[in-house]
Amino acid sequence: MKYKIVNASGQTCNKFWIWTHYIADAIECKHKVIILNPDMTFNDYPGLMNNKYLKFPLFIKYYVNFFGYKNYIRAIDKLITNRFTSRLLFLLKYLKIDYEKPYSGSYFSIHKEKHNKQIKEMFEPSKEIIRSCKAEFSKHKSDYYIGVHIRRGDYKTFKNGKYYYSIEDYNNILKRLLKQFAGNLKVSVFISSNEEIDLSKFEDINCFLLPNGSVTKDLYGLSMCDYIIGPPSTFSSWASYIGDKKIFFIRDLEKDVKINEFKDSLTIWQ
Repeated sequence: MKYKIVNASGQTCNKFWIWTHYIADAIECKHKVIILNPDMTFNDYPGLMNNKYLKFPLFIKYYVNFFGYKNYIRAIDKLITNRFTSRLLFLLKYLKIDYEKPYSGSYFSIHKEKHNKQIKEMFEPSKEIIRSCKAEFSKHKSDYYIGVHIRRGDYKTFKNGKYYYSIEDYNNILKRLLKQFAGNLKVSVFISSNEEIDLSKFEDINCFLLPNGSVTKDLYGLSMCDYIIGPPSTFSSWASYIGDKKIFFIRDLEKDVKINEFKDSLTIWQ
């Protein structure tokens, strides 16, 4: 049995995108992938813990319960990123053990498309999270749902704030987009953000948030929408991939957003 050790970098969805390619190879070639650094959201995905292709050797439930989940994950990150550990891991190649430290977009598996269905099943959130999201969406029954990813926080400095749009910008974009739906259709807008959002800022738009929101809930909520829109981000494109929904990246505030210009999670980056 062949093992491949993967130490992926980046935030949640950067890691998830990276993992999908190594999982695809593992399914195709019948080997195992050892993930050194579980993501903060790892506990929300039972399918990641319980499958025959992925192993998380540093995720030990006793210590997780003792130290607390987030504290333990932070400790793992510190352990595997210190200089001494990094040098030891580098030496694995001399033992003919595959060790890779990929970043987002650095590796693409030719088997991914073939195994997409099985991969997506591994990334299905817990039943509790799914129930919670569906219950909230049911309160806003509509003909169409638009998922908006309002990326704030780190985007204030990312690319010198190029994609750090104001709430007014999102409000204007949504108004233009909603005009493209027939007047007899009810359209609701689900908003996902890494900052608190005041829904009253969205004039004459039926908007809602998920209560007790989290990264996993927001991703699943976006994946439930018919259309997803936001700045270029692996976060919203991951939701597009998982839900098999069309997505549009806002790159130019002056450009009109047209429904027929929404793309899938792969072609959106082209």
